[in-house]
Amino acid sequence: MTPPIIETESLTKRFGQRFAVREVALSVPAGTCFGFLGPNGAGKTTLIRMLLALARPSSGTARVRGVDVAADPVRALRRVGGMVEEPRFYPYLTGRQNLEAWAALLDRDARARIPAVLARVGLEARGGERVSRYSLGMRQRLGVARALLSDPELLILDEPSNGLDPAGMAEFREMIRGLVDQEGRTVFLSSHLLDEVQRICDAVAIVNHGTVMVQGSMRELIEAGETGIEVDCDDVGRALGVLHGLPGVTAVRNRAGSRLLAVGSTTREAAMGITRALVEAGVGVASVAKYEESLEQRYLQITAGATPSSGGMPPPPPAPVAG
Repeated sequence: MTPPIIETESLTKRFGQRFAVREVALSVPAGTCFGFLGPNGAGKTTLIRMLLALARPSSGTARVRGVDVAADPVRALRRVGGMVEEPRFYPYLTGRQNLEAWAALLDRDARARIPAVLARVGLEARGGERVSRYSLGMRQRLGVARALLSDPELLILDEPSNGLDPAGMAEFREMIRGLVDQEGRTVFLSSHLLDEVQRICDAVAIVNHGTVMVQGSMRELIEAGETGIEVDCDDVGRALGVLHGLPGVTAVRNRAGSRLLAVGSTTREAAMGITRALVEAGVGVASVAKYEESLEQRYLQITAGATPSSGGMPPPPPAPVAG
């Protein structure tokens, strides 16, 4: 079994008596896109800074590529690219010149990678322009290009999609999936764009108040929420009685208008059984559709609660606050 590319144990960062990150245990599988989510002030950037050796933990450990980051940051981060918050560049230089300046600090092959990474982020035609003329979205793309110069196994990105328009978001999504699926890299990203995270990521962790509330595969997280079959029919009262009596239906919810949600299985067989029962009872059925809560709905439930969700792999309980 391939070891995780990122693994933390009881990782904690305090500023005085305030915990920014508290007893975090993360396990990020290699070759995946992993989303790291949480409200502003939840500790996401602080944890990313510890993974990149930009901050030292107060206690606990963070291992990247199997190496303790605090003990040996050079070896741990040898093939790791990162972008924390909004990337900074020399505005009077072109995008290509900025990458050349960064490549000079890396291995001898980094400069030769510049055309490829500019193409990878969709800036090959704009690399000769001064960065002062770049939009926020273009600077974000250039930040990803800079992170790719080291040919990383692991790419750590903090809010990488800021400033991208819808077309740019689609290109960004395709780029990230290409890095994972075609090139075998691991991408660890934080973002507030939950719909995009649901489309891009294989697994996710949700953090609140410095504590990981839940982590696991995207499928585990979604399936831990409410799922079922939604029906649109012409007789809600009669349909309620039929649905309540069906095996496998654990509850029935009234939805907008003439729609009902039969909470339970979302299989094709379950949908066919519900449709058959309603039609046999004389209920006209306009539509039948699978229903599952979105990542946004699950995120709001988890971050609003005080205890970890049952979905995914639960973290250890938080340590008490000293004081």
